[in-house]
Amino acid sequence: MAKYFLILMLIQGALLDAVSQDVLGIGIVGVYNSAVKTPGLGFRIQIPVNKSFTASPSVNYNQGSVITEMNAGLQVQYFLIKNQTQKGYGRFENKRLNPSLYVLAAVNYNKWLNYYPSLSLRAKSSNILPTAGLGFSMGGNRLRLITEAKLNPVWGESMLEIGFMTYLFNTGGKSAKQLKCPSFK
Repeated sequence: MAKYFLILMLIQGALLDAVSQDVLGIGIVGVYNSAVKTPGLGFRIQIPVNKSFTASPSVNYNQGSVITEMNAGLQVQYFLIKNQTQKGYGRFENKRLNPSLYVLAAVNYNKWLNYYPSLSLRAKSSNILPTAGLGFSMGGNRLRLITEAKLNPVWGESMLEIGFMTYLFNTGGKSAKQLKCPSFK
């Protein structure tokens, strides 16, 4: 098993661009599950993979009168429109307030906290759920508004998320230091 994992990592490393100067984003979102009408709160981290993809581990908690659940998973985003311009190889700068549009796919571990047997035989207290959707973000170098519409095809649930991502270590403004690779001066 370790041999297959190593081969997969080597293939992945050969296909990806270096993004050492892109920065992590940390965000908080409000979540609404329209099928069971429960509001919730979520936390996520956005990790750049290359100039078109990001990976985003996330956790959210939905509190409802009938169903209370918690989700933890990994989301991958592919940007159709990105609010960045390239500033040298592997470094990008956000255009202020220009929008980004992306498609997303996710796999979540779902824990139904107040589980009770229901009419659906597939419903368990713990589930693995795929999700697909569309996202939109807008903002500057350090703070961006994000909104996402997602669909879980297993249960037919649609979810809406709206929140903020912050990029604390991103450069911004005319006085900010330029990110540079020490090999290239």
